[in-house]
Amino acid sequence: MPEIDLRKIKYAKYDDSTGSIVYSGGRQMGEAISVDMQINVESAPFYSEGGMSENIVGFTDGTLGVGVKELDYQAQSDLYGHAKKTISINGASADELISNKDDNASYLGVSFIAPAIRNGVKKYRALNLRKLIFSPPGMSFKTKEKTITYATPTTTGVIMPDLNGDWKREVTVDTMAIAEAYIDGKLAIGASGDVVNKTILAALIDSYSDLVEVSYTSASWAVFSAAYTAAGTVNDNSSATQVEVNVAVANLLDAYEALVTA
Repeated sequence: MPEIDLRKIKYAKYDDSTGSIVYSGGRQMGEAISVDMQINVESAPFYSEGGMSENIVGFTDGTLGVGVKELDYQAQSDLYGHAKKTISINGASADELISNKDDNASYLGVSFIAPAIRNGVKKYRALNLRKLIFSPPGMSFKTKEKTITYATPTTTGVIMPDLNGDWKREVTVDTMAIAEAYIDGKLAIGASGDVVNKTILAALIDSYSDLVEVSYTSASWAVFSAAYTAAGTVNDNSSATQVEVNVAVANLLDAYEALVTA
């Protein structure tokens, strides 16, 4: 499935110190330009009867190079641990970014959307990388010449497994709105405001209502059934927040994608 675009690179701080995974402070990293993901695997071949008879291949780590139009000071503070404060210069207010030798970068989750074409139909591939840590990029400055050359920041992070051993989750869906609800749910991001939008959650609940248990393996159905019930509870809750709705969307999409036909 060829990808044709890149949208909505978002991140949130990752914490598993309580024994469960919690994301917080999620926001857009910057206007998307590029993503380059490289994965490293470990291979353990086993030989018998003069040839390879088994080969175990497993994920070890990876790198994610992210290019955006601009990394604002808040993003640099979140990604690299730099301090940010407001100062006064000749009576004018300005934000100052302070890079210290003892800065500690935070673990983050990162998600993005890659629109793609599948059998002539536009789809939206939503990817969620569970745990990464970024290091500050190098910088290069050059005076303006006759031909303008744009310099945009690229930052590289190390991809690693989360507390549960997962390093990536993804779904391919029909609309940009569903894809964004999914990545927001994985990073516990919710739009502020008094009105909570449950349109996508309600539509998913309705579209999955005809599924029957006998068509799927018991293990995969148990996971789906739990996610479906939880989604219904959130949809019926008049006090549910947008974060809770987005998380329910993401969990329901994950469970549906994981269903195994019996």
